[in-house]
Amino acid sequence: MFGLFKKKESEPEREKKPAGAAQDPAVREFALQFSPEEMEILAVTGPRGLAGQRLPGSELWTAGLEVTAWMEEDGPVHREEAELAVLGDDRLLDYFRRRVPRNFIVSVRVRRDNTGAPRFLMVNLPEPAFDPELKAIAEEQKKPVTFQAEGLGEFALNRSLGWFEAEVDWLGKPVRLEFDQDQEREPCLDHLRTLMAEQESWDQRVRALAADRLLLRSADWDAGAEEPAQPVTREGFLARLELDAVQVAADGALTFWFGDGEMLWPHAVRVTGHMETGPEDAGTEEA
Repeated sequence: MFGLFKKKESEPEREKKPAGAAQDPAVREFALQFSPEEMEILAVTGPRGLAGQRLPGSELWTAGLEVTAWMEEDGPVHREEAELAVLGDDRLLDYFRRRVPRNFIVSVRVRRDNTGAPRFLMVNLPEPAFDPELKAIAEEQKKPVTFQAEGLGEFALNRSLGWFEAEVDWLGKPVRLEFDQDQEREPCLDHLRTLMAEQESWDQRVRALAADRLLLRSADWDAGAEEPAQPVTREGFLARLELDAVQVAADGALTFWFGDGEMLWPHAVRVTGHMETGPEDAGTEEA
């Protein structure tokens, strides 16, 4: 939230300040997490961009811009994941999404996190910058990362989401297999091979659990529609579930993601479980 943490502010900064923000106590609370001393840094924005959440009962968001490397002027380059933090309203966050690209070098004045964590509070708007070493890092981030997995095909790193994914044939339809890039690779691949070898059994069990837990919810949603259709039967529910992706973790935890054919619109169906115990729970998330 630019201008709010400075002793003085220019007219352009006042114009960018979210309306009513100065009276919000969250501003003071947020500022107290950071040192009062300011410094100028150059930073490489990461492939994941800006992410944040709205403060309860407020127009403000706390958001973080991923950074993969940073340096003070004439200082060494720090190759570490860090965050450029900001407190702002919808207008300010939209500015970041439009004007601060991923894999980009910016110059920004910041305050350090009081705990020493690699997190900085931005006190002005980032501006484009250049440094040869940081430029090389930014370019490296844009290169594709892939590998071949026996029996599964080619996995590619989805940098914006931070996971490896491959498209496979699952009972005659294309489905993505996914695992987090920070997970141990070989256990994840072993779990995925097991799922693929037993896909018919897993597909039946996962769909059955989803129907057991969510069929009544789909009927409730249909009853509230402007033009209610015929009640969804169990067979119809199972037929309209469209498997989109299967995610695994090295410890055997797994998640099946389905499109629901608008039965629970605008939600996606999520079935979680474990390789050893099978499907365990089902729910929905906004798509």
